[in-house]
Amino acid sequence: MLRERLVVAILLLPLALWVIADGGWLFGLLVASILGLAALEYGRLSMSSGFRPSLPLLVGGVVILAITRFLFGFEHAPLTLVILTLGSMAWHLLDYERGAPRSGTDFAITTAGVLYLGWIGGFLISLRSLPGGEWWLLLALPSVWLADSAAYYVTTTSFLKRS
Repeated sequence: MLRERLVVAILLLPLALWVIADGGWLFGLLVASILGLAALEYGRLSMSSGFRPSLPLLVGGVVILAITRFLFGFEHAPLTLVILTLGSMAWHLLDYERGAPRSGTDFAITTAGVLYLGWIGGFLISLRSLPGGEWWLLLALPSVWLADSAAYYVTTTSFLKRS
């Protein structure tokens, strides 16, 4: 598994560096797409645990927050967050009226996913828009990748030792 991850990383690294260096609309679209895929994974993971988050609101909200951050910065952030939160409330209220047993928890999962992935993930776009932002991004991303890889390595080796 680690070997496959390394091969994919080595193949995608030149493309990622080019997109980060360019920093234009392609960068914003790529970040929004990756965050949308992460939201889909988050939603499906929640659904596999028996919850019912709103996948259209979750994925759409994350992508909308990222694109809004790219186009306008923080200028329209309060209005965007209010619309997404009210939309999620309405969705899960209707779901409750139809007999959903845990609509409050489902609302919390939907809203938390939108905020966690869309709002915090949108800071990748904000970081890149700073003066010298490509360098700040090239400092932050490898730090996260190394920490993730180290956690994966430690988890798998300690698991193998227990077996």
